Amino acid sequence: MIYLYKNYYIFCIKYNFNLLLYIFLLLCCFFNLSLSERCPLFFGAYECPKNYTCINGNCQKDGIISKTCDNVVCDDDFKCFNGVCWPVEGLPCDRNTLVDKDVANAMTSDCGSKGKCISGRCRIDHCWNVVCQEDEMCRGGKCYKIVDNFCWNSFNCGPRFKCVNNKCKIIDELPREKCNCDPGMICKNGQCMMQDNCVNIACEAEEVCIDGVCSSLLGTKCAYNGDCGDVLICKQGICVEDLECRNKCPYDNVCREGLCSNIQGLLCEENSCSEGYECINGECLKNNCIHTVCQIGERCDNGLCIRVEGSFCSHAPRDCGPLFKCINGVCRDFIKDMMIQ
Repeated sequence: MIYLYKNYYIFCIKYNFNLLLYIFLLLCCFFNLSLSERCPLFFGAYECPKNYTCINGNCQKDGIISKTCDNVVCDDDFKCFNGVCWPVEGLPCDRNTLVDKDVANAMTSDCGSKGKCISGRCRIDHCWNVVCQEDEMCRGGKCYKIVDNFCWNSFNCGPRFKCVNNKCKIIDELPREKCNCDPGMICKNGQCMMQDNCVNIACEAEEVCIDGVCSSLLGTKCAYNGDCGDVLICKQGICVEDLECRNKCPYDNVCREGLCSNIQGLLCEENSCSEGYECINGECLKNNCIHTVCQIGERCDNGLCIRVEGSFCSHAPRDCGPLFKCINGVCRDFIKDMMIQ
């Protein structure tokens, strides 16, 4: 009995000693981590001294932030402000403001190489500089095959494709109507047919008669709609047909093959959206601030002018906007200060 009690006593001493040793090691690790940290964090090459914090791969004294971005390298979706990398997505951008009586000025903000300013906020276009195959389109930074996808109409396919028998096809690969018609005749279903309204119409060499009206030839280069006559429209510098859609669709809609569709969310590629819209991640997004002019001390946010001067801030680019300064926790208008001086 005494022998068992003695062994139990020795076991308890050893157990308590191991427990105390384990607690001691944990405390050492805790104090070590609190006094210093790896830089870069977790798997850095070195540790920061006491009262220093790892910022952008460098140890900086707590409470002191470098004001220069000379040696700071940020990722594509980030931008350096006062030595710190900030996410570009959502930052206030582009500012239209009245700088004097009857005088407005537009300031273009830098949203980064992949960013665009939409409705007063930076949006990252993950399809920027993404090259897809001819039968593909970029959506959200990834290429997706379009050809032979099921479709109800050409809007389901995208700008370079057409819906044929409920399947998306590349426009350039579609069979073309081949005709060599005399003046006053048009090609339909591969045959030359008389246009009654064009029998007695003589057009210029660079024009064609359609329904009795002389218009610029399809595919002719143009600068604006007037270069293409009354029937064609100028799109991306080329005269194209608009016969089925003329004056048919409501505002903020686009027409294709006689059908109307809201431009917002329409499949797109670079520069294929209508005026006032931008192609972001493969979809058309409306820029509600494109024609909005705000007063001094304001900025446009989703089409509305918001008073920024005097609002609370901790970081001017994020909380205030372009050409504002954050002074003593309050947004101050840099333009207004320059005008006073």
